[in-house]
Amino acid sequence: VLQGMDNVEYLRRTERKKEDVYGCYFADYTNSIGPRTRLSPNTAIYGHSDLKDNPEGPRFSQLFRFTDPDFARETPVISFSTLDGGFMEWEVFAVFYTEKTFAYIDASPEGGVDQLAKAAQEKSLYDYGITVGPGDKILTLSTCTVKYGAQDNDHRFVVMARLLPEGAEAPKEARLTAGEPAE
Repeated sequence: VLQGMDNVEYLRRTERKKEDVYGCYFADYTNSIGPRTRLSPNTAIYGHSDLKDNPEGPRFSQLFRFTDPDFARETPVISFSTLDGGFMEWEVFAVFYTEKTFAYIDASPEGGVDQLAKAAQEKSLYDYGITVGPGDKILTLSTCTVKYGAQDNDHRFVVMARLLPEGAEAPKEARLTAGEPAE
């Protein structure tokens, strides 16, 4: 995961800065990246999909695997580490489609991460039964979707997770139930 001086630098460039339609994974330029104590309350990472919502596609197309309840149940944790932050595990709490107008990528969300998490959970395909508190840190993975039409550029597919405390044992399976996401 790279980070530029803006959110355009790696939009269509690879890790080696070569032009590429899929770009690379990159953190929002407003995020503070580093050890867990220095992370932004909400760390947003972007990546392109193949615009077919194909979970076997390149880059963040693989996020669409979370639309399969069996995969979501079997994948309760995301690992994301930084060079100076060590190994960190994040427990998934929401998987959803949303309009870009939903402020899900704000590094320091208005009202706090607990309020952002609650709004995301209301949109989620599943109820993970996880509570996100005001002191938690969250990881937001975002990609484009064609769920609302190939020409639609106003929607995203998002997976959110909360940082597990140091030394906490990661769950082996998510206890999720199908939700009734708002459209």
